[in-house]
Amino acid sequence: MSAATLGRQRAATSAHEGAERPSLDDLGILFLSGAIDEGAARSVCERIVELNVQGEAECIQLVINSSGGDWHAGFGIVDLMSWSRLPVYTTGVGLVASMALVVFMAGAAGHRVLTPHTSLLSHTFRALVAGTRAELLARRKLEDWMHQQLVAHYQRHTALKTEAEVAARLLGEGDLWLTPGEAVALGVADRIHPLCPSLPLTQEVA
Repeated sequence: MSAATLGRQRAATSAHEGAERPSLDDLGILFLSGAIDEGAARSVCERIVELNVQGEAECIQLVINSSGGDWHAGFGIVDLMSWSRLPVYTTGVGLVASMALVVFMAGAAGHRVLTPHTSLLSHTFRALVAGTRAELLARRKLEDWMHQQLVAHYQRHTALKTEAEVAARLLGEGDLWLTPGEAVALGVADRIHPLCPSLPLTQEVA
């Protein structure tokens, strides 16, 4: 067999194997990383719609590692997760902060998973605005509504069912950092994914 023929066969085999190997997107595995802005929200929302239309995946797995971002972009993702016929499971890795936490907790009940070393940050939204008195008053109306929606979201997706509880435990005036265990205890997450059995949590010192 000539080298050219062997090369063509290898190329054909490689192409065949590549055609059979589905992408993560095809499997319904999506990633939300970095800042949550209009571009990130559009990408995630488009894939949620496409996966629902295609009807090939049984669920959508959204892996989140983000410091947060825009309120409207984040809740755009949340609304599409709620609309989705396919259940959206969420997995938090690395950092799940601010608006990213809002998206994470909106995952399907029982399927909101954290890795052991994930850090979580909860706080109320922040805004820096300038304008005329009329503009500031109009903005205040929007900000009050946004806060009410945020509190209601926490009430729906955590173990805290009153506005007072949410304000005291998760949406106070400052930043609140949570460990994965604390997030599970508060109903923000459902479980912590165990480490690989071959990787011990600690090593004995000789």
